[in-house]
Amino acid sequence: MRKENNAKKLESYLKKYRIPSFFGIPSLPFELYSAARHEVINNELEFTDHLVFFVAGAIAITHIRDDGTSFTIGEITEFTVLGDLEFASSVTSPHLVGALKKSWFVVLPLRDIRQQLMNDPVFLRNMLASISRKFILFSTAMSVPGSLRTRILYHMQVTRSDHMIHSVIRTCSLLQCSKRQLLRILKQLCDEGVVEKTGKGSYRLLRMEKEAF
Repeated sequence: MRKENNAKKLESYLKKYRIPSFFGIPSLPFELYSAARHEVINNELEFTDHLVFFVAGAIAITHIRDDGTSFTIGEITEFTVLGDLEFASSVTSPHLVGALKKSWFVVLPLRDIRQQLMNDPVFLRNMLASISRKFILFSTAMSVPGSLRTRILYHMQVTRSDHMIHSVIRTCSLLQCSKRQLLRILKQLCDEGVVEKTGKGSYRLLRMEKEAF
């Protein structure tokens, strides 16, 4: 992670995503950070001490089990708040957030303003909304029937804003299936005209099939 001294770029992200409107407190000490591909964001910026707004790039959220094994929960390319769950619980998350390519973050250190935020109703309402969205997405994903075809379609239609698979290997980890299983279903979907292959390991959804859910 690298702290960027680029006031113009920081201001552009603050305006684009209206980040100051998340707070009822003016003039907060926002900072701009970048992460290179494969860097783990919360190894360097602990979410219990920082509120982090992901603003550009691509990140993956990985769950680490107690036995040290892991699986990918999801890949994110849209604006997302990180650290909201940790702020609410003050407990370190078992999830790692890694950059899939160079990514940008607006960061708010919490050490000197935590108590102010605890008494800020605007901020608390926004954090509640953020946590609720994550809970709904997670619970909805968990309720999707077990068919691998259905899970692939759900992944492309609902959890991917660009409706694409960019990496077969990462998608296997996310969907908890083998590469052979995933490629077999993707070939079927390509033959049916539901999906098209756009490159090595990448596929684009061509047709929505919401009735499958």
